[in-house]
Amino acid sequence: MERERERVRASSVELLLEAASEEAVRREWAMLEAAGLSSMGAHRSPSNRPHVTLLAVPGLPVPELPSGPLEPALAPALPIALRLGPPALLPGDGERRVLARAVERTEELLALRAAVLHASGTPVEGAHDASAWLPHVTLAKRLRATELPRALALLGGPIEATAIGLRHWDPESGRVTAVADA
Repeated sequence: MERERERVRASSVELLLEAASEEAVRREWAMLEAAGLSSMGAHRSPSNRPHVTLLAVPGLPVPELPSGPLEPALAPALPIALRLGPPALLPGDGERRVLARAVERTEELLALRAAVLHASGTPVEGAHDASAWLPHVTLAKRLRATELPRALALLGGPIEATAIGLRHWDPESGRVTAVADA
């Protein structure tokens, strides 16, 4: 008898980009999709937008707005400048990989992430240690390794971006909640 494996999906706190930065990433999604490659642009959910995940843990409580536990500590940190740098290839399923843009680790970004962890009560040790965190913006989740050269040829240079908000994503309910805005 085959046993079903229950998969626990993590709630997350995500850093959102301002409109021009978001549009630059969406253009890369569209180019990948138009070339017949895996792309986040194919995911048509209204909650799908370019972001940097600051924290992902199962069961992260939804902040109570407007003065929930995360917002007061984090709103002053926004906006912050981000540099979406070179492509990064992350582990995926089987032969497929995640294609992303690595985000430069600045003091401001690391401080904001530390504030998110502190405000959420998430311990910084282990998997949440800053040295284990690779900030990135996902471009494609199921790219075949053989398709990587074509995908890379479509991408432009670094994207100078501005992060202006934070949201909480609960995958179990499909609910997105604004946490902080610049």
